Amino acid sequence: MAKLNNRADIRSVAMVCAAAALILVPQFVALPAALAVPWIAAAFLACCASQVVVHNHNHHVIFTGDAANIAFNLLATLARGHCASDVHIAHNQNHHVEQGRDGDWIRPSLGGLGHPVVRLVRYIPRATLSMLRERRRLGWEAMWRLPQPFRTSMLVEKVLLPCVVLALALHDWKAFLVFCALPWTASLAWLVGVNYVQHEGCDPESRYGHSRNFTGAFTNWLLFNNGYHTAHHLDPRMHWSELAQAHFRIAASIPPELIEASATRYMLRQYVLPPRRGIETGA
Repeated sequence: MAKLNNRADIRSVAMVCAAAALILVPQFVALPAALAVPWIAAAFLACCASQVVVHNHNHHVIFTGDAANIAFNLLATLARGHCASDVHIAHNQNHHVEQGRDGDWIRPSLGGLGHPVVRLVRYIPRATLSMLRERRRLGWEAMWRLPQPFRTSMLVEKVLLPCVVLALALHDWKAFLVFCALPWTASLAWLVGVNYVQHEGCDPESRYGHSRNFTGAFTNWLLFNNGYHTAHHLDPRMHWSELAQAHFRIAASIPPELIEASATRYMLRQYVLPPRRGIETGA
């Protein structure tokens, strides 16, 4: 019988199940027109949360047994629209080592110069292409770098996802594009953009100044404490449920400008309202 390593991950599993249901149900059940927009919005949020769950799972596996973790990876692959095990190479083995330096496949400098919105929008495709290019360069070597159970899981995920995409597209391509491909694509773009927000303008050489933190209660509930990003980078294997306490233990050492009480207010101030003098130069 599958057992959780941490009971807090009941919510992690429930979130991934909810995302998969929100993605798959409209493929087989006709929704009232009035439900379409809120359903897509809910699917997008659930997919975003599932992206974080997969991130956490790659750092600290959810189940005690390999078979259960592989089964979860397959479900999570459907929930996020991308192989769950792919996270390990680009994130665990590259991003956490380089932490925004020139060797980081998703370094903030890929955003270039200009208005903050331009930098963010430019960053998402550039960082995505950078990861694709580096994975292609590694080829099959990337798979052999994976620890178990991710190595075995990756083989199955690479077969499962294209088969599901093809089956859903053939079944009802319009429903697939609207209720499946749209939330998947938007949440993957969001995931890449979040990395920029969390590391842009930070110092990768600083022990406590390499990441931006968001301490809002709702943000950290929805995103499984991913807002406490400095603590996560200091101890990537720490379970997400312990990050809040870890953050508050080190908060006095983190530069105050890298702690934001509200992710929404920060995004409005940084990317929506007119930039302050000098912010256009970027980093």
